[in-house]
Amino acid sequence: ALERAKMRIVRKWHDALANITGKSLALARLSAFTADPGFVNTLAERTLAVTPLDVLEVHERYLRNRPSIMTSFVPLGRPELAVDGAEPAAVAEETIDPLSNEETVSREDRSYYRTLTQTDRSEPPQDDPPQLTVPTVWQSQQANGLAVYGIETFEEPLVIFDLVVPGGQLLDPPEKIGVAGLLASLLMDGTSEKTLARFEETLDLLGARITIKAEREAIRLSGSTFSRTFEPVMKLAQELLLEPHWEEASFERLKDQQLTRLRDQQS
Repeated sequence: ALERAKMRIVRKWHDALANITGKSLALARLSAFTADPGFVNTLAERTLAVTPLDVLEVHERYLRNRPSIMTSFVPLGRPELAVDGAEPAAVAEETIDPLSNEETVSREDRSYYRTLTQTDRSEPPQDDPPQLTVPTVWQSQQANGLAVYGIETFEEPLVIFDLVVPGGQLLDPPEKIGVAGLLASLLMDGTSEKTLARFEETLDLLGARITIKAEREAIRLSGSTFSRTFEPVMKLAQELLLEPHWEEASFERLKDQQLTRLRDQQS
């Protein structure tokens, strides 16, 4: 469990740095609080170095037998479901007058204390607008006729992939709408070799994600992982597609879930 948690955290940081907005926020945050824009590498190293004893020490220091506040949210009229010793919370509702004539003050006329900062917040002089560089899309074809398209980038050690199979919701028989969606759900319900829980654990340990969804005109398998774990993740994707876990009990359960979602939408 600890290794899964550590890998999820590291993967989350890489995801945040995979786009311009995430990079900008991370650089600004790390520069302000650590004076080191590249401190994310140190954070990753420290996270991966955490041991079970470290987690146990934090639990003993901050959680076990420590004062705490516990809240219970129960249905109206069922106070017996609350935690033992709980007391009803007194909630004061504020009266809002929509016709308030309170005088407003413009932003320019307001006086307020300005927080001191050493950060230069002045706007730099405008320069020529940046030029858009469109990445090169390469393409090839497998021996079985499968067309492959790709874009290479080396900013983050991540690989993102999609497998698109023609089909989808628009090809559902009119008398059996939802077949494509149920197929996608069944394919994500584990394999003949791995239960759903085991499959998800394996993905987490590899720092990977895989989803299968039924779209209007296609069934799409999407995934992402670290470049160093690309090969084993592709084997897992192959296992999902070619060695599915077909069980009638799973089919009935997923079908009931879909019907429940439809009823929720109607309500």
